Amino acid sequence: MSYSELAKIAEDEFFDVVLYSQIIAGKLRLHIVDGSYLDVWLLCKDQRKVCISLGKANDRRQRLQI
Repeated sequence: MSYSELAKIAEDEFFDVVLYSQIIAGKLRLHIVDGSYLDVWLLCKDQRKVCISLGKANDRRQRLQI
């Protein structure tokens, strides 16, 4: 799965939460309605594992790997 495919899923399935998405610096950034953002990285060549980082301007980031 590519970042473009993930962005389309996020924007279509979570349209009430995701304002827009960007593919920047090797990651997918989803901008959320409350002003926060969600960064998604594909970790493996087979792209089955992802790392997710949730952040807000001037706040600490929280990172989750699944």
